[in-house]
Amino acid sequence: MEILLFIIGLSYLAYCVYLHQTEKAIFFYSYADIGISMINPVLIAIFYCLGQEEIISVEVMSKLMIISTIIVSIFIWRITYRANLHHVPYTIIMFFAKVVLSIILLSILILSVLVRIFYSTEREKYERKTKHIERVDKEAKIAFSIGIGIFALIISYCCYYNDFSLPEKDIELK
Repeated sequence: MEILLFIIGLSYLAYCVYLHQTEKAIFFYSYADIGISMINPVLIAIFYCLGQEEIISVEVMSKLMIISTIIVSIFIWRITYRANLHHVPYTIIMFFAKVVLSIILLSILILSVLVRIFYSTEREKYERKTKHIERVDKEAKIAFSIGIGIFALIISYCCYYNDFSLPEKDIELK
């Protein structure tokens, strides 16, 4: 069942990328759009950590999570609606795809950083300690670079403008 859901989700994202590449719909308008789309999971994680450390109460934490989700969703919807020239069906399709892809991108970024920080292997037989440290560091850097490369490739493939602009009310695309 999970594999089927994964395939359906991947197909949905592939369809959205197809719409973006054929310029029927805009996935991410610019880097600012990507940043706004990725900020909500970060805010939720921060609020969760604050609640777990009892810096804020659980009630305040849940309210902050809901409020931040609503505000960020309004911004994402507005950008998507304007970027897709007020076309509601494409806006709906791209809105949910943005949320999913933002979580995937953030996961790739976090995993890349975690691999870089925590990657370690056993020393091989008769391997010197300095050589082992150099080898582990090199392998971790390669893994981190691959993760960042995938992140950058997806962003460049799904971003319409390579700047930090936001769509105006009445825009004409390229």
